[in-house]
Amino acid sequence: MNGLDKIIKKIESDSQEACRAMISEAELKAKEILSAGEKNCEEIKKREEIRCETACADVRARAKSAAELEIRKGKLLARQTVISDMLEKSKNSLKNLDKEEYFSLILKMVEKYSEKQDGVIVFSKKDTDRMDKNFISKINKVSAGKLILGEPDRKIDSGFVLVYGDIEINCSFDTIFTVEKEKLTDVVSAVLFDK
Repeated sequence: MNGLDKIIKKIESDSQEACRAMISEAELKAKEILSAGEKNCEEIKKREEIRCETACADVRARAKSAAELEIRKGKLLARQTVISDMLEKSKNSLKNLDKEEYFSLILKMVEKYSEKQDGVIVFSKKDTDRMDKNFISKINKVSAGKLILGEPDRKIDSGFVLVYGDIEINCSFDTIFTVEKEKLTDVVSAVLFDK
């Protein structure tokens, strides 16, 4: 082997050694990168699992809250329906009292709502036709002022309207139940639902 061949062999040997070293270093680097990537993937996976669990818990909590709200709304609607039905039944039972009880109630209402002045009391045609002839004198015994019986020209089916000049006090059962609805609702609610 001549000197040139030895140099070429040395260069080849050094080149192969350098290549092996570079390949070994590249493989080591690749392992480090792969290991770091796997570690990073694990961290990302854990973060995403936590995020998903948190998101799922949040969705479950919101769904539960929405369901509870719907239940409360349903209960409230049911209560309101029961209360409205009870108020309507109460009003109808007053309208359908027998004649003696009905006109006894009217006297109590006149005593409560009449003003200390002369005026007119107006009933429905039905009530005017069925009241006793001396009922207006019974009214005047309990009224704060003198009242005369007016023509049944108001659209009421129960109760009465007091007229004092330009001022009218509507004491029909429908109006009283409408005006006093909040108070009556509280009373019915307390009776039906409070423990």
